[in-house]
Amino acid sequence: MSDDLIHPKDFYGKLNTAIREAGGVSAFARLHNLDTRRVYETQDAVRYHEDVARAVGLVPVARYPVAADPKSLVGGKVVYEKLNTFVRECGSQKNAADKFGISKAHLGNIINARRGLRPVLASLGFMAPLTRFVPVK
Repeated sequence: MSDDLIHPKDFYGKLNTAIREAGGVSAFARLHNLDTRRVYETQDAVRYHEDVARAVGLVPVARYPVAADPKSLVGGKVVYEKLNTFVRECGSQKNAADKFGISKAHLGNIINARRGLRPVLASLGFMAPLTRFVPVK
């Protein structure tokens, strides 16, 4: 699965080539109807803007390294499946929250995707998310 993921280094190479071919950041932004500031922020690695990535045919995605094998990256769906399995095995959200060291409400928000997964990643055997890119479909 990680074979089709594009590393940020390659994304920046593709972005910088496209900007150079367009004649600069302003020309690239005009060509793709983008905000110039967003192009600069993406180029300077301040943050990834999806619309800028789409302009070069890519979409940013989060992938989670498995703690036992950091080269193995999995998607959020796998992390949520493992989280839901863990909660089922604990018998209740309250028991699972106690094992994670967070409140039941906090765990409920994580399960319902209203909060990020970071507080439970290590307990589930995953590391902090990495940004990778996939081609636009």
